[in-house]
Amino acid sequence: MKYVLVAMLLVLASATKAETIRDQCLKDLEALPEFLLENDTGAPDHLAQHGQDHFDEALERTRLEISSIESELECDSAIRNYLRAWRPSHLAIWPSHSETGSKSLKDTLKDESLAPRFRKLSSDTAYWSIPSFAYEQGKKIVQLLELHTPSLAETKNWIIDIRGNGGGSDESYEPLLPYVLSGETVEVSVEFLSTPANISALEEACERFANNDPSCIAMVNPMITKLSSTVKGEYAQLSDQPLKYESFTAVPENAPARVAVLVDGKCASSCEQFLLLVQQSFKVKLVGRRSHGALDYSNLRPFSLPSGKRELFYATSRSLRLPHQPVDIAGISPDIYLPKPIDAEEWESEIIRVQHWLEGGSLKP
Repeated sequence: MKYVLVAMLLVLASATKAETIRDQCLKDLEALPEFLLENDTGAPDHLAQHGQDHFDEALERTRLEISSIESELECDSAIRNYLRAWRPSHLAIWPSHSETGSKSLKDTLKDESLAPRFRKLSSDTAYWSIPSFAYEQGKKIVQLLELHTPSLAETKNWIIDIRGNGGGSDESYEPLLPYVLSGETVEVSVEFLSTPANISALEEACERFANNDPSCIAMVNPMITKLSSTVKGEYAQLSDQPLKYESFTAVPENAPARVAVLVDGKCASSCEQFLLLVQQSFKVKLVGRRSHGALDYSNLRPFSLPSGKRELFYATSRSLRLPHQPVDIAGISPDIYLPKPIDAEEWESEIIRVQHWLEGGSLKP
């Protein structure tokens, strides 16, 4: 009898826990529509595009899904499914509950697997692997450039491999630009949405994601000032002009003559901004596959959902390219298409193929 009672208590405790999870998950879900429409720069456009019925149906489907979940992980999945009804990318949650078993976002972005790497493939060709433009990884790019400056003096060709690069910070790739750009570039600006939540998230950004780095603070403070003086719900441009024209007049002596950028469908966000810039260079070719398509609504910021067990990451800016030159619809096309590798061997062979091509040979496998 004793064991039956214990079993019954365990079942009741499990049921109570599941009920609590469902209740908290539903509160997280219910907080999303209003918050997105007020603070996310893409949400009003998506509502106009798809119509209210589309989102009402998505909300009701997710409510039904949540009614039978048993775990926090199932809640995460349900909310992600709902967010995809709004936008397939640049809109996400980051769980902080115990069931995730994963690192914090800050530690994840600093992971050594995301660190940039350099090697010489031959006397003529250097290879850069840059799997992330996360803020911390940008410092390592600078270190590599300084460390390998002597060996780059006679190097004619660079391969910059950004396959799998999910983005990060535009500042991270800026040290590469004098080496790879030629002539003039035109960069389209963005505008930021002024709301209390967006300003608050911006105020915390440097402390949370950049260890209060002075360069981050110097960049963010003018943005805070501008948005704080902008009417709530209105957009503010941080630059005086929507288009920025720039030429690098002081080209480094060890800059390459030709650059191939290896790209694939996982290149997103700041990685795609990098593509938009470097493809304007006379000496750069994009090789591989179409990028992911997550750039029109950007500068993601976190917002803690009611349960405290997950954060919403949403967009606080939109590109002034819109509506005439969207990226999110189809990504950015490469200059030269390569079929998707079927295994790790083919993945590595793309590097060798591009090296042969840069050195006067063929791209053929």
